[in-house]
Amino acid sequence: YSLAWTSTSNGDYSLAMLGATTDGEESIAMGESSSTGSGAENAVAIGYGNTANGSHSNAFGDGNQATGISSTALGSNTVSSGQGSLTAGTYAVASGNYSMGLTGGNATGAYS
Repeated sequence: YSLAWTSTSNGDYSLAMLGATTDGEESIAMGESSSTGSGAENAVAIGYGNTANGSHSNAFGDGNQATGISSTALGSNTVSSGQGSLTAGTYAVASGNYSMGLTGGNATGAYS
């Protein structure tokens, strides 16, 4: 089962609202151009233009990408691609596993 309201919900047990798309199982996407990927089970993307493509990933705000497994991207135009990574603020990147990037930062090493 899935639920869509002015959106597209393709994943089982998923929810898409307000111009968003969900492809992952048990995932949630809300807001124009926000989405969860097909392999992104239990992912959440809320806001404008957010993408949560990693399993158990979260993207909140505007233009964020959470592509790593269990990654979180918060704020505006941040990218969390490492497993377990976190970005917050604006234009931050966390590509290392278990790394954290804050506004303008680029955390490339593991545990950085």
